[in-house]
Amino acid sequence: MTLQAPLPPFDLVIFGGTGDLALRKLLPALFHRFVEGQIPAGTRVLGIARDMIGDDEWRARARAALERADASRRRFPPMRPLLSDLPEAGPTR
Repeated sequence: MTLQAPLPPFDLVIFGGTGDLALRKLLPALFHRFVEGQIPAGTRVLGIARDMIGDDEWRARARAALERADASRRRFPPMRPLLSDLPEAGPTR
């Protein structure tokens, strides 16, 4: 048995955050790790891209990507209740 120390919250930067890889694969995978308790609360995911969109638009795209992933992967627990708890906006530095 391997013991793992809990991770402190961290910031994760996704370059190409509005791209297909981020929206179809990376964000759903990260979300499922969060659901499983493998990513601590307080962790921030930052999407960096050449698209000129604001925080709210990126959050809307990320939310839509997670909802699509939920609809296409029935082997995972439904994400809709968790998605409703995601913050709409957060503090920026």
